[in-house]
Amino acid sequence: MRGTTDISEPEQWYPEARSIERTIIYHMGPTNSGKTKNALDSLCTATNGVYLAPLRLLAWEVADNLNERGVVCNLKTGQE
Repeated sequence: MRGTTDISEPEQWYPEARSIERTIIYHMGPTNSGKTKNALDSLCTATNGVYLAPLRLLAWEVADNLNERGVVCNLKTGQE
C-alpha cells in the first residue's frame, strides 16, 4: 500500500492529465538568436498555448507584446 508521502513513480500520479494528447515545443539556442520571437509567432497562430518566461521582466514584455498583437492573454508572475 502506498502512503501519502510515497513519491515513487511520479509518472503514475495524474493518469487523466497524462492521457491528454498535446504538443510541446521547446525553443533552445544562444542569446539573441530569435527564440522569443519564434515562440511568440507560434503562440500567436495557435488556438491556445502557454509561454513560460525565465524572468519576470521578460514575462511582462511578452504579455505586452501579445496584447499589442491583439492576442488576449493572462499574466501570472507569482508577484500577485
